[in-house]
Formats: sequence, structure tokens, C-alpha cells
Amino acid sequence: MTTRLTAVLLTSSETASSRLVRDPSGESRPHPKGSLLLVPPGEVVFFSFRARKLRSFVFRTLGAPEPHSTAIPGVSPGVRLLLHTQTAGRLQRLEELLQYLDRIALPPSSLSDRFYSRLHAVLSGRLPQGKVLRSLLADERPPEAGT
Repeated sequence: MTTRLTAVLLTSSETASSRLVRDPSGESRPHPKGSLLLVPPGEVVFFSFRARKLRSFVFRTLGAPEPHSTAIPGVSPGVRLLLHTQTAGRLQRLEELLQYLDRIALPPSSLSDRFYSRLHAVLSGRLPQGKVLRSLLADERPPEAGT
């Protein structure tokens, strides 16, 4: 049995460009329009795409088709969309979140879909201050000894 991989096209041209905000695990292959990253199921991918406007996506790759999977430009097959933004400010906040997760050694793929849903609600409102982010992460990590 083969594993279903998700292909993410990374490209740069005058009309459109796409990039990973953070590299997930996966194999990279050359493609006529750039490079193709093949990502295994269950990985969370932070992906930014610019054509006429900036769009950033956070999605989880799927091992099998789902009824409500989402089509994203440059990504095949459909994925489970966790978060979508359309501003540079919110993309910057996502990058800051990734830096924080790296500092506390918490892989983005280990966080639940529910976490990303709550994060989307926070990003849609105001900048997630440290206390807000820590409270969102509280449900994601087991309590530390002595707390």
C-alpha cells in the first residue's frame, strides 16, 4: 500500500509566487514551474501564495479524501484547511507563532485542528499577546510536573 502524499508547488514568476512559511517534512522534486514538495499525511503546512493579492493558508495534509477537503492553488489533492488569511500583518503574526513554537520545541503538526480554529478567531480580532497564545496552547500540552 502506498502513502498518499500532498504535492505543494513552490514557484516564483512575475505573475504568481508561492512559498512555505515553514518547511514541513517531505521530499522535494524539480518541477517545470519551480519545485514540488511532497508532504506525508497529517503534516501541518504554512503556505503563502501571491497572485493579485497575498493569501496565506495553514492546512493539514490528508491520508484519504474527505468530503469537505479544500482546494488551494498550487496544492494537490485537497487538504483540510485550518486557517486562511489575506493580509501581510496576519502572515507576520503566523511567522511569529512559528518562531515561538520553535522556541518551546512544539511541532505545528502536533497541535490539534481545534487549536488552529481558535487561533484563527484570535488572528481575526487582535494580535495574540503572549498570555492569549499561552492560553490557546494550554489545552495542547500536558501539564508540567508541579503545576
